[in-house]
Amino acid sequence: MVAARVPLDRMYEQLLFQDVFPGRGFIPLPHMNHVPHRVMAFEVATAWERWTQAKHPLTNFICHTDHPDLDISCIHRDAYSPAYAKAPTMGLHIPT
Repeated sequence: MVAARVPLDRMYEQLLFQDVFPGRGFIPLPHMNHVPHRVMAFEVATAWERWTQAKHPLTNFICHTDHPDLDISCIHRDAYSPAYAKAPTMGLHIPT
């Protein structure tokens, strides 16, 4: 989940983040001096499936590059959606 103001909200939209409050647009956040932000979320469990379907230009880098600094070995792949269980390891060290 992120809260982004213009123009960063467009970057997150391009990464396929979705509005948490569709139709509300930008929301003034008290802890950010009431500067309007767009509140968005990203469903990690379906990232590979959605990026592949969208032919996202970062799919290869994110999903097929080894990222040894990202270790989520405490997470079991079965805990996610069936689509994620079939996806490649996305460059992360995930136990089988």
